[in-house]
Amino acid sequence: MVAPSDDMAIVSDSLRFVWRSVGADVQYALSVTDMNGSPVLSQATSDTTLIVAITPDFRSGKTYFWFVDALFGDGESATTGIHRFTIPP
Repeated sequence: MVAPSDDMAIVSDSLRFVWRSVGADVQYALSVTDMNGSPVLSQATSDTTLIVAITPDFRSGKTYFWFVDALFGDGESATTGIHRFTIPP
């Protein structure tokens, strides 16, 4: 995990998620949830960066949790673990 860092306050109109590569031929699955664990965003990519617009799903004054799962061609997986960021009021 590179960005956003834990407890970072997002003040722009987009979110830039960045994580480190774990090898070639890997599919990454980004997940963002709210404080209740309800999904806010789920997106797959083969890149290590995703930029997403801050939509009405992201409410000001709230904290969100995110993680990335790496899915390898042999069926194995790895995760970044859970990280958090906030959208200030």
